Amino acid sequence: MSSWNKPTRFLNSPASRVQPELARGVDVWTFFNPMVFPTAVNLGQGFMNWKPPPFVLDELTKEMHERVELHHYSHARGRPRLRAAVRDVYSQSFHKPPEDTDLSAGVVRLDDTGLPVQRPDLGVPLNPETEIVITAGANEAMYSSLAGFLEEGDEVILFEPFFDQYVCEASFNGGVPVYVPMIPPASKEQRPSANEWQFDWDLLEQKLASPRAKALFLNTPYNPIGKVCSLAELQRLAQLCIKYDILVISDEVYDCLTFDGQEHIRIASIEGMWERTLTVGSAGKTFSCTGWRVGWIVGAPHLVAPAMAAHVRITFSVNSASQEGTAIGLEQAGAHNFFEEQREHYAARRQELFEALDSLNLPYSVPHGSYFVLVDASRIRIPADFPFPDEVLKKPRDYQMCWFLAKVCDVVAIPVTAFYSDENAHVGENYIRFAFCKDNQIAEAGRRLQKDAEEASETEYARPASRQDRRRSMKGRESALGKRRSMRRDSASIIPSDIARPHSRTASSLAHYASANEDARPPSRSASRPGRTSSQIRERDRALADDMVGITPTVDPKEKRERTRKKKSDAHVSDEKRRMHRRTVPTTSSAGHSTHEQRRTSRKATPRDDAGKTRRKRRPREEHSITSPSVADTETRAPHERRHSREHGNIRRVKSETFFDAPGDVKPTHAPKRKSADLGRRGRTSPERSGSKRAVDPIERIAAPSSEADFLSQQTSAPSAVKSPPMSTTGSSRRFLRAVPLLGRSRAPTIRSFRAGNDEVRMRAAQEKADARVRAIQERAEAKQRAAEEKLETRRLANEARAEAKERVARAKAEAKEAAAQRKAAAKEVAMTERQRKQDERERKAAEKRDAKLDAQRQREIQKTEALAAVREQERQRELAEMDRKQKRLLAITPFRRREDADDVLLTPEQRHGLLKSLVMMQMQQEFLDFGHPGILAQYGYPFTSEGVGVQRSRRRELAFWSKKKESVVHMPQAALDALHEPLLLRHMFHVHLRRFPGLAKAPLAFYRKRIQRLSETFTADAMSTSRERSELVLSHMLSLVGTQYLGLFFARGFGVRGPDELRGPGIGEPGTEVWGAGKEWGAGTVKRGLDRPYQLTDADYQLIDSLFYGEELDAWVAAGRESQRVQDDFNAFKETIIEQETGMEEIIEYLAVSNVNNLPPHLQNAEEWVRIHIALMMRWLFVESPSADSLFNFVRVVHMLFPYWPARQILKIANAQVMIQMMLSLLLAQPAGTKSLFQRIVGFVVSRSISSIQREYIDPLRKEISEPVLVQKIEAYVRHKTAHETERMERMADESGNDLLTTILLSDREPRLESGMRAHVLDLQRAYAASPYRTSPDLAYPRSTPRGKDTPPIPGWGVSVGDASKARMFALLKLLLREQLNKRDREKFAALLGSSLVVNTIKDALQMVFYDAIHDIASVSDLSGRLGDLQKLVEDMIQVRKTTDNSAERWIDLANRHHEFIYFFLHECAPVAKPLWEWCQMGCDYMSLSTTDPAHPADRSAENIEVNLDEMLQDERLSASDVDHIVHEMDALTTWSRWRKIRRELEFRKNFLLAVQPGPTGLWRESLPSDSMRKAIEDVDGLFLELLEKERVAPDDGTCDAVRGGERLHVPWAFFDVRDPLGQALRAEPPSEEHRLEKPRVDVRPPTLDYTRRLLPMFRELLISKLPDWLDPEVNGEPIPQPKSLVATSTQLLKPKGLLRRS
Repeated sequence: MSSWNKPTRFLNSPASRVQPELARGVDVWTFFNPMVFPTAVNLGQGFMNWKPPPFVLDELTKEMHERVELHHYSHARGRPRLRAAVRDVYSQSFHKPPEDTDLSAGVVRLDDTGLPVQRPDLGVPLNPETEIVITAGANEAMYSSLAGFLEEGDEVILFEPFFDQYVCEASFNGGVPVYVPMIPPASKEQRPSANEWQFDWDLLEQKLASPRAKALFLNTPYNPIGKVCSLAELQRLAQLCIKYDILVISDEVYDCLTFDGQEHIRIASIEGMWERTLTVGSAGKTFSCTGWRVGWIVGAPHLVAPAMAAHVRITFSVNSASQEGTAIGLEQAGAHNFFEEQREHYAARRQELFEALDSLNLPYSVPHGSYFVLVDASRIRIPADFPFPDEVLKKPRDYQMCWFLAKVCDVVAIPVTAFYSDENAHVGENYIRFAFCKDNQIAEAGRRLQKDAEEASETEYARPASRQDRRRSMKGRESALGKRRSMRRDSASIIPSDIARPHSRTASSLAHYASANEDARPPSRSASRPGRTSSQIRERDRALADDMVGITPTVDPKEKRERTRKKKSDAHVSDEKRRMHRRTVPTTSSAGHSTHEQRRTSRKATPRDDAGKTRRKRRPREEHSITSPSVADTETRAPHERRHSREHGNIRRVKSETFFDAPGDVKPTHAPKRKSADLGRRGRTSPERSGSKRAVDPIERIAAPSSEADFLSQQTSAPSAVKSPPMSTTGSSRRFLRAVPLLGRSRAPTIRSFRAGNDEVRMRAAQEKADARVRAIQERAEAKQRAAEEKLETRRLANEARAEAKERVARAKAEAKEAAAQRKAAAKEVAMTERQRKQDERERKAAEKRDAKLDAQRQREIQKTEALAAVREQERQRELAEMDRKQKRLLAITPFRRREDADDVLLTPEQRHGLLKSLVMMQMQQEFLDFGHPGILAQYGYPFTSEGVGVQRSRRRELAFWSKKKESVVHMPQAALDALHEPLLLRHMFHVHLRRFPGLAKAPLAFYRKRIQRLSETFTADAMSTSRERSELVLSHMLSLVGTQYLGLFFARGFGVRGPDELRGPGIGEPGTEVWGAGKEWGAGTVKRGLDRPYQLTDADYQLIDSLFYGEELDAWVAAGRESQRVQDDFNAFKETIIEQETGMEEIIEYLAVSNVNNLPPHLQNAEEWVRIHIALMMRWLFVESPSADSLFNFVRVVHMLFPYWPARQILKIANAQVMIQMMLSLLLAQPAGTKSLFQRIVGFVVSRSISSIQREYIDPLRKEISEPVLVQKIEAYVRHKTAHETERMERMADESGNDLLTTILLSDREPRLESGMRAHVLDLQRAYAASPYRTSPDLAYPRSTPRGKDTPPIPGWGVSVGDASKARMFALLKLLLREQLNKRDREKFAALLGSSLVVNTIKDALQMVFYDAIHDIASVSDLSGRLGDLQKLVEDMIQVRKTTDNSAERWIDLANRHHEFIYFFLHECAPVAKPLWEWCQMGCDYMSLSTTDPAHPADRSAENIEVNLDEMLQDERLSASDVDHIVHEMDALTTWSRWRKIRRELEFRKNFLLAVQPGPTGLWRESLPSDSMRKAIEDVDGLFLELLEKERVAPDDGTCDAVRGGERLHVPWAFFDVRDPLGQALRAEPPSEEHRLEKPRVDVRPPTLDYTRRLLPMFRELLISKLPDWLDPEVNGEPIPQPKSLVATSTQLLKPKGLLRRS
């Protein structure tokens, strides 16, 4: 039978990629495993001790029983349901760019500091087919990501501390880990924030600058630190990654676990990072199912595809059931409020761990994310004699601390150096990590730690060490180390020796593997830290013991070297003496013990090898024998016992014993098998070491008696000596005993001198003694001879070995030299081949370059030709479009056709006035509201453009390697352009009046297009909320109403009204006798507008007002009426003078030469007083009564508080106009180093405070009140993804269905979609809401915890059940939540707009390019410093009035009285340089006088007059007779309402004079009233007005709302011209309800609805189209085109817009 000796090659040849991991050996998770410490509380590993949520497990269990496919393979990309769930949950946080974004352009938008900005959330969802891959856990996701991109030698950046899997994920894929340690907190606080751990930006950029750097691991929230990266940190990190083009593997498995209000921001949402970031998520951390192993990758398609290719070949697919369970969790998490509740539970566990650590006084970093706490354990004191296993001793200190806590306290933690590389492990050596993802264990862990801490305080380790304690500790240190080694053997079995680390900190048991693969092994991560030797370990243990007892021994290195040298010398001398004086038979004591053994010391020299290095002691093999002990046995017994006792924890010095307790007894011996030379050398100790005299050999005692008595005593005791058991052994003692009888026979004649006194025995003894001495000398000589011969033989063999070694070396060198020469020749040949290849490559590239250049030249020529053709075609299309537009404009005008049954309608002047004013205001209000549409300014014609402008694009410094980004352009959809009405009135006023304002007339084209139009487009693109969405008048809507009220009256005054009894001629005088204006050259035939004054109070009206009081009260009341009449009549006269008189404006301007307003003529003082009162009442309405009063006041107050008045005044004092302007601009608008300006900071601070206030005071309380989380999510999703187009679509759907806008939003198809049951529930809520008081005033539903609901009384019942009342309030709460969410979003958008450089540049250009000359002129004639101080006092006084008074009208009028003089004085100062302003005002007055479309040239009568014949319009066939009757009735109602409004205003005017704070010119004020009863009556204007209504038998307004006017009537009753149902309260889908009324209506006459009057708007628009100029016509209002000088210039101008001409 034969055998085949063929060992396998796989014993010592694993793959190179796994060699570092094999060499690394046991990892930290094996050290601190629950199986190692089964009774310990495990706060080390980050897995939970609870199951996933029930709503996941229940449904998953059901589906696993019902669905077969859950038990088989899934799609390699992941189950579609899970990918869709990931898309729905995470799309919003990624801020994904639009699908059509060109990622290859590499363009990145920067903020003012030069950092990439975070992309806005455009609502673009993730694509589950190309941008999401489901993996087997987050680890496989990261492994697949790197496998798809890493090449051999690519560097991967790791932040330390890192998750230990990152290293092998990089190295297994050929990457080289490069470490960048985090900077720990610099503060010495007990609880520093985890966010104080900072990135080392300089070192990071240095590592990223390496040409091999390719990828970077980012972990946020950070394990194990707990840091949540801020937006600024992510922006800076993104800047570096973009600069060096680094792939980011963003580990965001803890994204749902953030605390303390920290927001998790994804780095992929930063500009430029979507195309270079792969985001990794995990279901295990999200739903507490770490064993399911489900993760995912999210990224751009070009990044996900390579990772997907690797994933398919690594795992192919993921567990199907786990995927389904994860999908269920993601789909239902929102409905169960899972993420919020989970965060709260983790926060409670975190606080529980904080309290435990605080009780132990251990510092720690407060984590803001993940579920780990980093504890500074440097204060933990470990006892000096604590036994550690060898594997733990070779680890850093944090391993020992964790082992100590696990062994002593039964609490497991994780050492942080496991997350560091060896070169940086010292950074984390004092930290340990606790996990608080455990239920019902944190408190127990704290109790155990506290208990052990208290017990330790009672031991001697915690006491201050005295001198005696230190001595005892030094003596007992060796004993403690012996116990520790015993513990090592006991605990070493925990860690398998066959996987220990030979080249890392854990030592090595793979010595055979390490030696066999020393050259082939790649350098490991811990190769720079060699393993500790046993002597180093003992030295470290001694130092640790010294620390425990308060002693730190210091040893002089020189003294240490001298001691070592002396020890070696003593050992050498002792060995020589032992060899020279060794004897065979020792003298025994009475107890049977060797005297030599009793004198021997227990200390033994440290065994050393031939090189003098310390040899590791090995436990000798044990053999059992029952033989009599030899001398060697007795000499080696003590050392063996000493070593054996040390290994078993007993370090005390053991006295030497023989192997027999009594003569004749035999015991088994365990003497080790050693060479005889070792026995002689190691078995004995030199006299110098033992500290006693040299032991005397027993042979010497016999052979050299000092006297005859000694000799006799020896002779007598010889037989007993022979019978002694120690003498009956081997060696010299046996030869000596055999020689005793021979001595007497052979040497008898030589002892003749002893015959007389001695017997034969003594003679034999002496003879044997002499023979023995001779034999001993001979034996020693022979031994020396043999030793010399052996030494010579040894030297000879050594010389031969050295010669052979030299020969081998020389032969190896020769072979290496020959191989090197061959390699050099081969390399030379390869280099020559490579040079030839490169030469061929260069020639090929040069040829390709020439061909490409020729192709490019031909292509440019083709493009130029095509561009010229395209320009010509564009011009032709523009001409055709213009012709088509003009044709449509003409067709829009319907010719007048009289109604067959039409009667002649004769309107009164008051009716004509009301009808014209209503039509103008309704048209203008609609045009104001149309400003919310994109591209609206394109309808205004030149200087604006219709080709679209960029949105929020500002000047920024871009890095050189970034290409210039093409401006994002907003084009108005053609459908919207067709549906949008042209802004006829506002456009005409812009071109005729506003554009000719001083300064704007000279504004460059770029100012309108790049500043004004771009700002408008940016504002509309933000899609601010509407009044209908918020169920209240928004600020923009309210301001449009105010603007319409004043501008509408101005435009209506300029209309020429045709009809019977209308005035003709532009002058002063009675009808038919007017004086023609000659100075203005108006010319004959000029038609004066016929719009007479509105309704004026008659004598009967004044008598009705006077009838309120009697006697003395009546006198005071009538006196106040005279004051009111005086002020109003003088103002009306002033107004008519500047409008109607030819030189009226010039006369008024001449009075501005008077410096004091009190020195003006009385009629001008009265007119100024009316203006003052009107402005005071208007300011009071804005800051006290309007819906946005509180917001406006807070904004003004904070801006006033932050505005730098004093520096601005000082600048204005010492600088001239030009310097002043520059310094003011620098102070307010400068953006140093790209940061925000002072103006932006002030406004941003104000807005940010209001945003946080809304969230805290309104949104959070409303969320708590609403019990429908699905509806809350629906509302929040709508607000997040809101666009102008989406809002318009929702409002259109609400109009079509008749539902409330909120109902339309909730029932829309936007995610999350509602189920059928929930949809029916929403309709049920709307039904209850429509029949409740909440319909008119949703504010009644505000919770008590909100500022608005704090003082609101409980709403009384309205006759419905409790369930319906609860449903109505729930719907109202949802509307309020939508309102506050939109309010918050509007402020965020507004802050972002103000934070952009576009606003700053617009203001700066307006001041520098438009109004610079005007400001320069004003500064030359006015004391701007003093006026700024007056303005500061005015604002401060206004704030005090608003905060500290009753805010009555009298208080605000008194405020105006105190400050009106400085305003007039400022006008007086500016009058000499305000000529352009007066001319502009005169042009407006001429318009109101002439009704011309060209008031700038009043003598040019070719301009069209703006005229209207309202009587004829009512006879059009498009109106029925019933419609005309209703219109006339509405005009009568409007006249009646106007009459009572003026009566109420008269009451308020008289009240203001009688209750004035300061006495007026006639002495009327509050102290002049005749009685207190009159004061109380006057203060109640509503009561006086109601009394007048009762006298006239007019019904007051009962507050009932209709389909045209709703709850907004409470705040703006005068806005009869507003659009229909601006708040969307007319719910046509629900039946009418009596509860749709104002809760507390104002005491007033019900305003008209003008529902039928609105039917005249189409005809009125046709009239405007025919009368007003076509400002879109290039011939009327076109851009001036300079004539080109040559054909070359023409071609250049045409090609530049196409980008076909390159810069030279």
